[in-house]
Amino acid sequence: MGVFERCTMLLTQSIQHRGAMDFDDILRREIDENRGHLPLERLCRYGGFPSYETLSVHIDSHEVSDDGIIEVRCSVYFTEVISSNCAVCSFEKPANGFLLLKVEKDGCTEVQVLEVD
Repeated sequence: MGVFERCTMLLTQSIQHRGAMDFDDILRREIDENRGHLPLERLCRYGGFPSYETLSVHIDSHEVSDDGIIEVRCSVYFTEVISSNCAVCSFEKPANGFLLLKVEKDGCTEVQVLEVD
């Protein structure tokens, strides 16, 4: 398990729609709006950097704890851009991983990269 980064992003609309039919859609939209705050660079396996423009998020599951914190497990898919020795060339590799988001009552969200063995 990775280390939580305190309040990586604010997901205030998602917390307001907790339990609603459109919760997953609102959550996905808010994550997309805050995609630059996701620690995707920790999922790059070839020393490259993430292309946030190619990010696709899939909500795998979510549950609400007794204290009102929403734990969201999601899969992320994106392109890792790898620089080369050529000034105008780079390589692209598909990348993916799993994240755990903890959304507090005020929308403050902690993000953890889940390590998969």
